Amino acid sequence: MQAVGGGTATSGALLSAKREALAMVMPREKWFAAVQSYALSAREIAKMLLSGRDDKEGGQGHKATAPEACIAVDDGPSFCAAYGILRETIISRHLAAGVLLLDPRRTIIEAQVTIAPGVTIYPDNVLMGQTVIAEGCVLYPNNRLQNARVGRDTTLESSVLLDCEVGGHNTVGPFAYLRPGTKVGDHCRIGDFVEVKNSSIGDHTKISHLTYVGDSDLGQNINLGCGVVFVNYDGKAKKRSIVEDNAFIGCNCNLVAPVTVGENAYIAAGSTVVENVPPDSLYVARCRATIKEGWVTRRKEEGKL
Repeated sequence: MQAVGGGTATSGALLSAKREALAMVMPREKWFAAVQSYALSAREIAKMLLSGRDDKEGGQGHKATAPEACIAVDDGPSFCAAYGILRETIISRHLAAGVLLLDPRRTIIEAQVTIAPGVTIYPDNVLMGQTVIAEGCVLYPNNRLQNARVGRDTTLESSVLLDCEVGGHNTVGPFAYLRPGTKVGDHCRIGDFVEVKNSSIGDHTKISHLTYVGDSDLGQNINLGCGVVFVNYDGKAKKRSIVEDNAFIGCNCNLVAPVTVGENAYIAAGSTVVENVPPDSLYVARCRATIKEGWVTRRKEEGKL
């Protein structure tokens, strides 16, 4: 149950004695206006709606088995009571369908979430919106998914997935953040402290740790080393980069958009890429090291260290 009308508080989630739920959600000020116009209590309006009649403020009535036994949600405690019953009903439905919930009391699943039989869900997961989880997935603790689609046999651990698509046979997390517009292929690795935003990731691509991929398109079988950053914002506009199949990006590299890294190209660790890299090329953009042997000894003898 979510607020509408600019995020104002809402009232009107109604429950029959048999836990057949009707959620009538309207801004709180409209609810009070309806109460005043009918000169009825919230409970009486609830009974009216559950008997199949509509109200003047757009609440649609639905026939309930026992309209005389209902909860009218018009304050915090009644909301918590109604929410608890709705949550228990949703959890029971998924358990009956073959979803393995290791601790149902510590799992939140919203009504429109779809979970295939055989999915294993550990405690402290929050599944929201129109999330879809395919068969064989394992959700270890502390994930939050909203409007996310997850393919079969994928493992999630302590990660946030928002308005994104993840293919099958992937591992995500711990502490990965997949933001809106992200599409991940199959057999990929999205590792710890990886953030992906509005980007596509091809099959068999590995992004194992400490990386930001923003507004970019990555092909298949790519490896991104630790600390790679796709520099997508120039202070005024977001720009896209492309990494083609089988490329290798070394650790601590910056790709300053818009650039294209060609197929089979290698980017040396520590490089900042500011131009397109041809296929089958090695790109090195870093200063040559200087070693001054005996420097410490001399400085100590001079009393400077």
